[in-house]
Amino acid sequence: MSVPFQKTVFLVDAMAFRRARAESFLTWARNESVELISLDPDEAHARLVERAGCDMLIYSVGAPSPHEVFAEIQVLHTLRREAALAIVSDDENPATVLAAIRCGAQGYFSNSMPPELALQALSFVLHGGTYFPPTAILASQALSAPAPIEYRLPELSQEQPLAGTEPQTQAPPLGPEDGLYEPQGALFDDKAASVPRYHGFNGARLAPEFTERQYDVLV
Repeated sequence: MSVPFQKTVFLVDAMAFRRARAESFLTWARNESVELISLDPDEAHARLVERAGCDMLIYSVGAPSPHEVFAEIQVLHTLRREAALAIVSDDENPATVLAAIRCGAQGYFSNSMPPELALQALSFVLHGGTYFPPTAILASQALSAPAPIEYRLPELSQEQPLAGTEPQTQAPPLGPEDGLYEPQGALFDDKAASVPRYHGFNGARLAPEFTERQYDVLV
């Protein structure tokens, strides 16, 4: 006797062949009593606008163009805020991961990660958890750590740059003042970890360039 589906997951990818490969890999869906629906972005937008049932969005992007990808993440998150949003990408740069978090992602999966780990982490996100690469979490914590206090004599020039400062060329780090950190149980550890989590747009978010199609969907 077949088990009725308990949740619905949209697998969203603009590339049909890559989407088909991901769909064949995600046999995990049967064990989770999940209906997995494979869609391109336009089809996903139409279904979400029609309020079709969707508990999780898996957005597969390959090697992305940052502006287009972050805009699409915001479109998907805006159309269905209550659905868990997971990103699958070739880009492992911690700055990219942090930007995706700001855009609403609850999970970020690199195509280089072990398949078994990816499936366990997808289940964790599906049921309300968050998963991000450890390197991104460590980078965020390191960048948001308060700078040590330096005592300077009054006559010293204040025009000299502080050691270690560089022009900012990437998304600013998430910090406690943004209200984006929330204690979460670690996925594979008994220890608690401070995992960045999205709670809303703020002045630090990345401002993507929406395409005409994405803008039409949002308005």
